[in-house]
Parts: sequence; structure tokens; C-alpha cells
Amino acid sequence: MVLIPFLYSVFFLTSVWDPYGDTKNLPVAVVNNDKPVNYQGKRFAVGE
Repeated sequence: MVLIPFLYSVFFLTSVWDPYGDTKNLPVAVVNNDKPVNYQGKRFAVGE
């Protein structure tokens, strides 16, 4: 009975201990397909 909460807490703490530890190997790409728009006579190019 005592072992189950202990195991739960160990597994939970190890999963949230360092959440950003392996993110340096995560491949990331940014694609900007924004197009400028005309709104109320003004040109907005937010993606530039």
C-alpha cells in the first residue's frame, strides 16, 4: 500500500524534473508565408 504512492511520485517527479533538457536536439523550422494586406487604405506587411 505504501509502495504505490512512492512509485507514482518517483515517476512523476522524474518526468517533470527537467522538461527542457532534451530540446536542444529538437528540429525546428519557421516558414513565413504571410502576404501584405490593404486595410482602410493602408498597407500592412506584418510578416516582413
